[in-house]
Amino acid sequence: MNDTAVSPAKVFFALLSRDITVARRELPFFLIRTTLQPLLFVIIFGFLLPRMGFMRGNYSAAMLPGIIALSLTLSAIQSVALPMVVDFGHTKEIEDRLLSPAPIQLVAIEKIVAGLLQGIVAALFVLPIARLIMGPIPGLTFANLPLLLAITILGGATFSALGLYLGTGIAPQQVGMMFSVILAPMIMFGCTYYPWRGLDAVPAMKYAVLINPIVYVAEGMRAALTPAIPHMPIAAIFGALIVMTAIFNHGREGPQRADQTCNPGAYFHSSLQRMRVISRRPGVAGRLVATGPGRVSHGALQGSGRRSRSLGRGIPVA
Repeated sequence: MNDTAVSPAKVFFALLSRDITVARRELPFFLIRTTLQPLLFVIIFGFLLPRMGFMRGNYSAAMLPGIIALSLTLSAIQSVALPMVVDFGHTKEIEDRLLSPAPIQLVAIEKIVAGLLQGIVAALFVLPIARLIMGPIPGLTFANLPLLLAITILGGATFSALGLYLGTGIAPQQVGMMFSVILAPMIMFGCTYYPWRGLDAVPAMKYAVLINPIVYVAEGMRAALTPAIPHMPIAAIFGALIVMTAIFNHGREGPQRADQTCNPGAYFHSSLQRMRVISRRPGVAGRLVATGPGRVSHGALQGSGRRSRSLGRGIPVA
């Protein structure tokens, strides 16, 4: 049997290249899926209502950063969670990824990076269109570009990790619940359409929404794009996003059989734990013929029909 050493970095970039290729081919559908809702809110709250006299003129300065945050977070979480639900449920493509000659952690990190990149694309797409629809925005500035870049990367990573957590924890038949029970309340109470400081009028709500990660991304966008609008302290924003990213990456492990499908009513496995459970299944474990760290058999790469279809030409092993 011919074994060839493959570096984990090569595996990582091969998987990432595959996901980027798929995203590029589906770019119009991706943009429609992830940016239509934010743009509709821009048209209603940023264009129609102000011109009808129902919104004050400076409301757009508080709303635009929230819309950008919403585009970033929705696209990042959907770009990871929905494919993961499909991978675990119907296509079983996750089994092929686990055949990669790389640690399971690297497979998870690749999904997070792919979701982050797609979130950035969605945010860059929405920003100029929203600005065009809403017209002049008081106090809008791009002078804080380093802060804007940092919030974008950290916020996208947080929600990609959340997408990985949800995608490995929700059964395919329950995916609709992710939108109605999880994402919808996060959007409404995420301070995307109003600043967090505005909740001073309702103190109980002001502190209750702090469990919502969208709050910190929206407030970070306000600090970067419209700093004149009262916003949360920047240190608190970074601290909360870093902690939440770590929580979503590690999750909460609990007693669950390897043949069970995770669901919101059971103990959530962490994303990595769920992948480890999959990798121990007899059908997958029998195909994991790696002879050591960074080594994989050519037979393993050639023996999986789904692998060659899902990864195109497969991972280069030369």
